Amino acid sequence: MPLGRGDDRPGDRSPDRRGRAHRPSAAHGVETRNVIYQGQCETEFGRICLAAGRAEEGLAALQRAASIGRLLGDRTMEGAALDTTGLAYQAMDRPQEAVDFHRLAIAGFRELGDDWRVAGALENLAAALDRTGNALAAASHRREAVGLLRGYTDARARALGAAVTARLPAE
Repeated sequence: MPLGRGDDRPGDRSPDRRGRAHRPSAAHGVETRNVIYQGQCETEFGRICLAAGRAEEGLAALQRAASIGRLLGDRTMEGAALDTTGLAYQAMDRPQEAVDFHRLAIAGFRELGDDWRVAGALENLAAALDRTGNALAAASHRREAVGLLRGYTDARARALGAAVTARLPAE
């Protein structure tokens, strides 16, 4: 490869470079039969593909990650993969399919009592519902997310709460 390209520099954190790094990692998980590692790598690869504008490519990895999470009974892994699958469908302009995946993720996170992840997935669901024209349902989910985030005091939660609140319609 010629020098000077962005993907040749050490420390390049571009989505393309990270994606190439995660693909062999997932294969290593398969070779060593470490399905937890494989599932984590598949989820991250799906996120990287999404960030790189290659949502369709990430879908297969996300589906594998969700299957691994389900097989292991790891609702967090499964939910993260399902929620990211919803984001991929949103990126592909298929919001109704996104709604379905976000709802599945939310159900799993609720079973875990993981309010932080529920709140994030509710915002993702609201964004998909906005794209389907269902602004009323989107606002309802955003209000619920804001309520869940009130239980957190860290800067990240405050920032997410402020961002979600900003997307609520004026009352």
